[in-house]
Amino acid sequence: MKFGQCDVPELVDFTLRPYNEDDTAILNAKAHKGPLKLYTGSTSWINKEWKGSIYPQRFKAADSLDYYGKQFNAIELNTTHYRIPTDELVKKWISKVPSDFKFCPKAPQSISHRKDLGLNSGAFHEFMNILPFFAGHLGCTFIQCPTYFNATHLPLIEQLITNLSEPFSFAIELRDESFYSKSLSQTIKEHLINKKVSWVVTDTAGRRDIVHNHITSDFLFVRFVACGVIEIDQKRLDEWINRILLLREKGMGSIYFFFHDPDHYTRAEMAIYLHRQLIDQKDIQFRGPNLNQYNGQQTKLF
Repeated sequence: MKFGQCDVPELVDFTLRPYNEDDTAILNAKAHKGPLKLYTGSTSWINKEWKGSIYPQRFKAADSLDYYGKQFNAIELNTTHYRIPTDELVKKWISKVPSDFKFCPKAPQSISHRKDLGLNSGAFHEFMNILPFFAGHLGCTFIQCPTYFNATHLPLIEQLITNLSEPFSFAIELRDESFYSKSLSQTIKEHLINKKVSWVVTDTAGRRDIVHNHITSDFLFVRFVACGVIEIDQKRLDEWINRILLLREKGMGSIYFFFHDPDHYTRAEMAIYLHRQLIDQKDIQFRGPNLNQYNGQQTKLF
């Protein structure tokens, strides 16, 4: 993941921005009851780096999703970014995962990277029509606007948001710096709140403005990008653990937390660390992977 990369992460202030009363007002109003549902995972179930650890040493490639679903309870489904799946393919996917597993489809490029956001091409409606086939396994659908979308595209983004339909959950990632100016961010926030769309938080070393503190729905979508320095990434996860506990207290309903790193093996280790720090929290419903499940060894995390 090249976006937001930083050559010297040691010089970055990774402190998360605190919430104020306005940020958490939407949660206070909803007062979610019941445990916080935490969904964690990666971006692909085909990972050779996991052989002999969280995957068996030997297995058929066709069974990768089966093993992934046993280890994680969600996936940021990047494959849908490149093509819209058929209903038969979606049904095949959901037949391979446990009942608590959630797919978070990434909107195809034919929507997110078109000048009209796919609203005039038919791609938008084609993609929306496939979502019901995920049934109870559908998590939050993720729309990633390209870096060249800036403040001048706001009317089009507002049109896209207006077309997002319930009961599905959506999250949108806005990358250009112009969206994070004080005046514009407030306008965007109001539109997202009205449509109950989550404003994606991408925690990456080189772009700290996009690690914002805007809460626009009762669920949160987080993309955690490892910086490559294990000690730093652990401290960053510690901050997120405190934030997760705070959001649980404030009434957040669910959090989707996806790990990004060129080293897929590290993604599993980070997910395990998060799981171990939260395992005693009775008001959080989630599960995490078991590293070295298939070789009987225990790896020291971080």
